[in-house]
Amino acid sequence: MENEVKKEEKITKRDGRIHSILSYAYFVFLLAVILGLIFDLFIEVNLNWTNTHNIIGLLALVFGSILIYWAQTSSLRTAQLKKKGVTIDIFRQGPYRFIRNPSYLGVFIISLGLALLLSSFFSIVFSILAYLIIRIVFVKKEELLLSHKYGEPYNKYKDENKDII
Repeated sequence: MENEVKKEEKITKRDGRIHSILSYAYFVFLLAVILGLIFDLFIEVNLNWTNTHNIIGLLALVFGSILIYWAQTSSLRTAQLKKKGVTIDIFRQGPYRFIRNPSYLGVFIISLGLALLLSSFFSIVFSILAYLIIRIVFVKKEELLLSHKYGEPYNKYKDENKDII
């Protein structure tokens, strides 16, 4: 039990802020796309790409960007209301009503869209792997910080919203 408490304190001190975790996660997705492009240079995979994949890729870029913007503005608006003394369930606003990690999903959709636009098979594969890594590593760290910051309201929200995305 003491080891768990020390581990949680260490993670909280080391990572500090949720935004630093987000920035590392965004970097992992960027790295996935770049690594995929490098692999595509050496290993040719011909999937008979069409213009349809370009349209889907462009739509993914737009949708992913909108999702991230919606998540960030919802968080900001909620924080501003909270400062004004308005009681609000911050975990039930914006896209957080539907999914616990909309920013990660948004960046994942953007990386897939970019991979489609670049016709990069390996960027798609590495983006999917990056998303799995994000879910396993980064989300756990972020949830620990959120649990320390918000306590029981966040833990209740997390338990009620066990999304698969």
